[in-house]
Amino acid sequence: MTATSHSVPGPARLDVRVPAEVRALLDPHRPAAVVHTAYVQHGPGAWEVTADGSRVVAEAARAVGARLVHLSTDVVFDGRAGRPYTEADPVSPLSDYGRAKAEAERLVAEADPGAVMVRTSLIFGGPGRRR
Repeated sequence: MTATSHSVPGPARLDVRVPAEVRALLDPHRPAAVVHTAYVQHGPGAWEVTADGSRVVAEAARAVGARLVHLSTDVVFDGRAGRPYTEADPVSPLSDYGRAKAEAERLVAEADPGAVMVRTSLIFGGPGRRR
């Protein structure tokens, strides 16, 4: 198992926006699965990391035959349905972050139709928080 990070020094520093970096990590390891969790919620580079970076990871995972698990969010929905959402419901994000994650889902599905999409409602952690 190899974990990567862009903002925290570690064994494998990786910028998901750079196809050559992603391929350089995956090619020699040829993992059975890749769990993609990278995102930037707001600010500079948010769209590029969240949407475009997801496409890059999906393409690289597919190229090495790895099963991609793409972590998304329920923020791709506007919350107005009045019932639980299903996978078949159209996305309707209200925020820039939700729009970036919805686009990431679209790009991932296009690049790697076998990818698994996981829409979670909350992830806790990040800079300045105890792990």
